[in-house]
Amino acid sequence: MKSLGGMALIALSWAALLPNAGQPNYLIAAGLLAVGVILLAWGEWRDRPLRSVPLLAAAALATSGALYCATEWAFTLQHQIAAVGPLLAWTVKLCGGTATWNGHFLYWMMAGEPVEIAVSSEGLALGKAVTVLGTVLLLGHFTTRRMLAACGLTLGCILLRFLALCLLTNTYSFSRFDLASLSLFWDPLWVVLSFLPLTLVLARTGSGVLPSLRDARPWRAWPLFAAATVALLAVTLSFNTTLENPRILIDDYHSGFWESSLAPFDTNSYGPESAYTFSTARRYLSQFGSVNVNADQTLDKAALPNTDVLVLKTPDKRFSAPEREAILSFVAAGGGLVLIGDHTDLLGMSTFLNEFSSKISVTFEFDAVNAISHGHFHNSSPSIFPRDSAAQAFDPTLFMTSCSLNIAASNTVLLACRDAVAIRGTYSAPSFFSEAKVSLSNQYGRFPMCVAGNFGAGRILCIADSTLFSDFSIHMQNRDKTLLRMIAYAGAHEEIPAWARWIGYAVALLLLIYWLSAKQKFQARRAVMGFGLAGALLCTLLVHAACAPFGCSLPKMMNPLPTAYVVATNVAAMLPEGPVPAAVIPDAMGHYHGDPAIAFDAVYVGLQRRGYQTRIVARPPPTVAAQDLLVWINPTEAERAQADNSATLGAHVLVLAPGHADGVGVHSALFNKGNLVELSPSVRLSRAAMGTAVDKPSVATEAGYETLYRAIDSFAPLTPQSGQQTTYLSR
Repeated sequence: MKSLGGMALIALSWAALLPNAGQPNYLIAAGLLAVGVILLAWGEWRDRPLRSVPLLAAAALATSGALYCATEWAFTLQHQIAAVGPLLAWTVKLCGGTATWNGHFLYWMMAGEPVEIAVSSEGLALGKAVTVLGTVLLLGHFTTRRMLAACGLTLGCILLRFLALCLLTNTYSFSRFDLASLSLFWDPLWVVLSFLPLTLVLARTGSGVLPSLRDARPWRAWPLFAAATVALLAVTLSFNTTLENPRILIDDYHSGFWESSLAPFDTNSYGPESAYTFSTARRYLSQFGSVNVNADQTLDKAALPNTDVLVLKTPDKRFSAPEREAILSFVAAGGGLVLIGDHTDLLGMSTFLNEFSSKISVTFEFDAVNAISHGHFHNSSPSIFPRDSAAQAFDPTLFMTSCSLNIAASNTVLLACRDAVAIRGTYSAPSFFSEAKVSLSNQYGRFPMCVAGNFGAGRILCIADSTLFSDFSIHMQNRDKTLLRMIAYAGAHEEIPAWARWIGYAVALLLLIYWLSAKQKFQARRAVMGFGLAGALLCTLLVHAACAPFGCSLPKMMNPLPTAYVVATNVAAMLPEGPVPAAVIPDAMGHYHGDPAIAFDAVYVGLQRRGYQTRIVARPPPTVAAQDLLVWINPTEAERAQADNSATLGAHVLVLAPGHADGVGVHSALFNKGNLVELSPSVRLSRAAMGTAVDKPSVATEAGYETLYRAIDSFAPLTPQSGQQTTYLSR
């Protein structure tokens, strides 16, 4: 019993190490591992030497790790578990309560009022329960009757745990986060405490560990390891053609009211109508290929022949039947289709996009996804174990106002978030946003944010947020590169032929048959199964990481545009090393809660309005083109010396200096030192004086913009340069 209990605790440590919401708790994970190993040693010391304990612990860790990765991936695809709803309603009635199931939600009468409860895989903790149960069943000694009893007891524990946590959450507040009232379901401490009864039950159900496990030889699992590795790579390994000089068509006819691609983004147009456009995105993509905008005609077959990738973004009107037929025929013939949605079915855009995404079993939901910890933007990263290795080439991205995507197992998850909550929208608010409050009716955990699927000979790619690519945000955190990679992936074609994958399946099947036919007892195979599967997962991940740069190459830049590199180490900014908490990111949507005197988002976007693409960097690049600009904001002494040196070497340098702390000598003129222009004090151009990047400038802020523009105009005119006109900043 002690040995099985130790294995169950080792399996449970994955819940603290890789939670689907909240932050990992490494202390709890280490504690569970330590206690699990101690119980293993306690249960084994009378029968076997203690040298078998490391082998038992490794087997439990490997088996549970493989199960946890597989189950968490599976349940990420399907949050709602409708089949369990009637069982929960029956359990409540059995306990003397009143509950009904309407097919979508459980309604439980608490304190005389019905409480709407979403029955999700995360709330039920199915991945964790399956991991603990599967580890114990695979490595423990069970009769058939006891095995069935263990499965039934696990189901009962899942139901009772879920109902008990719902009751506690609705009655008391155990929140450990700013926004969350559901931390009982995902906080590692509460997860461990709520699963202890299950571990005790499973430990008492079995009669110890497999006898053959104590003498297992992990290397005997090599046929299973090879079979699983070959099968996983046959399914997931991908190499795509490079889409050089892509022909891109952006549809504005169905979305001209919202985020137009033709609206001006310059020094004469300000406010949300200007900042919330795709003009900068169109201009950025034009560096790599031809970009056309459909502004005033329907998308029939005559409009699509000279197109590689069609972009349908935030439509506010329905596509006609002939248009849908023409677009789907275009994709089936090998074209790429990019669908860009947004939150809460705003203006009906999710409804209109679902007419196309449904062809690959993807649904844009009518909700808004936010980070649980603070209720604002959430980070999305490539899936740890993607269905397509090319997905590993995508960069982590901070999503802003997204919906969630309901997908199928056949889809490729390119970007996914964790630690997020999906809140249903409401048509009673102008923006369709509900109150940012987590309740028992919300889904939470991991959500796919960018997915793709094959349709005929082409691909359909869906992304759940359009604000990423608006003028004021596209150059933040390499979002422009994400857009380009989306275009490249949607328009590319698989280079690995189908027959090669079928050969991989056949080889995997032969290896599996060889392993099963070897002269080895079934219990001995169970003992080493975890080593083989865990090794296959690890090997596949390593191959994916090695092949990621070659899985989806980006097209070459044909017409480079001027770039402004903003060295922002002493201001609130988002640096390329990784995303920072939303509380310190200056953004145009008002979610910045830091000192407005050190936020310079208006400067970043002002540079874009003057013709630059903006890059926020921690240090200047080693070389810049003659048309580029280096910008230092509040530089340190060392950075100021670096700025002077860059100007001496011939680069265009703009410095926003702090000025004098005593208020004497407030500079508003321009100081020229060769190729260096200095503005002082910098606070005159910060959010404290200029407002956000989407605000319409007042009389007071117009002077700041004019000062910035005069500084930029003091350099050479912005015209794309060709040839080797490069300035080297280091000698």
